[in-house]
Amino acid sequence: MLRWDIGMLPFQVGHQPLPSNAPLPDRLPFAVAVDPATGLVFQCPNEDVSDALADAYRLGSQMGTPLRDGGVGRAQLDEVCAFIGEACPHSSLDRLAILEVGCGDGALLEKLARRGARVVGVEPGEAAAQVACNRGLEIYREPFRSARFAQQRFDLIVHHTVLEHVERPLEFIADQLQLLRADGRIICCVPDCGPAIERGDLSMLVHEHWSYFEARTLIDLGVRAGARTATWRRATSEGVIYCSWEKAEALKPAASPPPPYLQRARDALQAVAAYARDALTDSSSLGVYCGGRFVNYHALLEETLSPVREARWFDDDPALRGRFYPPIPIAVEGRDTLMAAPVDHLLIASWTFGGALREHLASEPALSATRVSTFLDVL
Repeated sequence: MLRWDIGMLPFQVGHQPLPSNAPLPDRLPFAVAVDPATGLVFQCPNEDVSDALADAYRLGSQMGTPLRDGGVGRAQLDEVCAFIGEACPHSSLDRLAILEVGCGDGALLEKLARRGARVVGVEPGEAAAQVACNRGLEIYREPFRSARFAQQRFDLIVHHTVLEHVERPLEFIADQLQLLRADGRIICCVPDCGPAIERGDLSMLVHEHWSYFEARTLIDLGVRAGARTATWRRATSEGVIYCSWEKAEALKPAASPPPPYLQRARDALQAVAAYARDALTDSSSLGVYCGGRFVNYHALLEETLSPVREARWFDDDPALRGRFYPPIPIAVEGRDTLMAAPVDHLLIASWTFGGALREHLASEPALSATRVSTFLDVL
């Protein structure tokens, strides 16, 4: 097994009003490995991490954008429903038995119930589970356990951005296959880590995610669990992969060489260090746009490159103004404060919008003396 013990990384459970996660830990050890047989990039098991995550999930921690009836989560909700319609082997959801694992506040289940499905959900987050119950849904307030549903069979089992949070994904899928009716399907959605793996990007690593899937390793997981991939595609509204599985006779997993992620990640760290070192010479100031993507790099560089602690972080999301990514004591600023007090060097830590942001910011007269770079330039 190829493994890298990175050290202590921030325990990322979202932005906070103070630079602390209390009562949750601020830092935990992180070791990343690549399975030589499957090529899957994964976080190595650690009891302290498992215990902290159990507490975080009870408190309702959720990385990324949850499915919502409105706002930014609405597009994802609509696309999930569209994929369910594509992947379902039946012409209608009417009277189908559907289980959602990690159902959050029940937005998806409620929508499926309106289309005639008989729905039930599992959600360990206390606050989200209560909202789902308030919708009149049947919810089990606990982590998924197949024994809970041993006497039931489902037409569809759905989970949206849940599989990457599961410490033993192979057993997780294999157990769910046993709960399906003969023509039933598992429908799942996971972050597409393929581009980050290709670049060696350390920003994808968070303790909440045990596995870092790309399309190839996701399909391979289904084969090893005893499933055939019926259909899959990449999403249009967010960087995720949708996949549906059905029971299958034994299939032979495809041999695949492991990606060179670990070496590329080490190289990426050195590249960011070199960029920061150059930017911080002669007392120059450094700013990071979309600082949430810079958390791991900051944590790994602050001891050997102390001026990085003085960097300023910026974001266009008004919900982040004045908030922190613990334990880093840098409050996020808005674009208006960047214009009022420009930095000498500005790193845009977004792969998706980096180019467009650079073009837009570089055209601002207030930033005429600022050197604007993107992650793509650095890595």
